[in-house]
Amino acid sequence: MLATGAARLCEMAFKNVEVDFHDHDTLGTPLGKGAIVRDVGRSSGYIKELFRNYDVIVDTTSGDSFTDMYSSRRLTVMTYAHRAAIKAGIPLVLAPQTIGPFDSRYGRSIARASIRGATRVYARDSESARYSAALGRRPDALSSDLVFALPPLPEANSRAGVYMNVSGLLWRSNPHVDYLRYRNAVIDACRAISGAGHPVTIFPHVLRSAVSREDDVTAVEEAAKALRSDDVGFFVPQSLNDVRSRLNEAAAVIGARMHACLNALSVGTPALAWAYSRKFAPLLNDLDWSASLDLRTSPDIVEQTSAFVRNLDHWTRKAPSVRAEAVGSIERVAQDLAKAL
Repeated sequence: MLATGAARLCEMAFKNVEVDFHDHDTLGTPLGKGAIVRDVGRSSGYIKELFRNYDVIVDTTSGDSFTDMYSSRRLTVMTYAHRAAIKAGIPLVLAPQTIGPFDSRYGRSIARASIRGATRVYARDSESARYSAALGRRPDALSSDLVFALPPLPEANSRAGVYMNVSGLLWRSNPHVDYLRYRNAVIDACRAISGAGHPVTIFPHVLRSAVSREDDVTAVEEAAKALRSDDVGFFVPQSLNDVRSRLNEAAAVIGARMHACLNALSVGTPALAWAYSRKFAPLLNDLDWSASLDLRTSPDIVEQTSAFVRNLDHWTRKAPSVRAEAVGSIERVAQDLAKAL
């Protein structure tokens, strides 16, 4: 999704552009750990030579991984592309993304090197922009998430059912929230919404991969098993178009994966974010979208979720304005990028 959005940003900024994709997390990727080992300390290392085939490197850092919140090791892998591009003398663009937090001295050092060495830096929320400025580099423009760069879908003839994204990141022991409380909240919220007469479908937004243990599929399967007697359906999307088409037909989406919520809002479907970090609220607040609860502090997750569903008429009327605001911000980034390079 982010890769497609980044490609669309490049197409908006440049004429006749050709875009290649390289992923940090896919097994065997040119930017993976093995490639880094072959590149580090060499002026003409593997990754640097790869980058010299391109006019510009545009990096999303997976949207929300420019932080040490997920570990210093992950930050090192995710930002090595920044270092390699700077060393190779290739313009580096930090595409719209969350910047920070960096709670370690090591993390702050890496962040400063990336943002000071980048040709262009774009933050996807005002809090990230302030954080970047505090590290020594004011972003060149403020945008929303790149999911809003994806082409709009035809307006659905009707919307029905509530779709609940179950996060594999939070389903098991994790540093963000009490996973048992999260599991219970998912099960109880599905039952409450279904009991109020709304069909519920649970779904993963992060699919299985060879290198990740935090996909959503296993969590959805286990939640579906627990909810088997409660008439709750589930589906596993086969592609980006598949999940966007399904969310386009939903009455509402509830999700702890931020991009599940943003994907829904990008097609005009109201979404309630179950936030587990500070990356959610600033981005949504910039879009004047306040349908969010904090899993770390909310006293009654199920009741707040049920209240959102009871008030769906309000959120349904408001959702289309979110896409319009977000698309405008991405167009401004594209214009800035076109002038800069």
